Amino acid sequence: MREHEVWWLTSEHSHKQVADWLGITDETVYTHLSNIPQKRQTAQQTLSLLRASN
Repeated sequence: MREHEVWWLTSEHSHKQVADWLGITDETVYTHLSNIPQKRQTAQQTLSLLRASN
């Protein structure tokens, strides 16, 4: 959930502002943002597998 929050906030604010607001480091912001593509890919693969099994 935190990844989504960071992604949403950084769409309109700087990484530094978001880090300050959430009480996390800039590095953590970048880590959360870098996790999103992998999670999206995993979700798409899971959906594909579910569709294929039906």
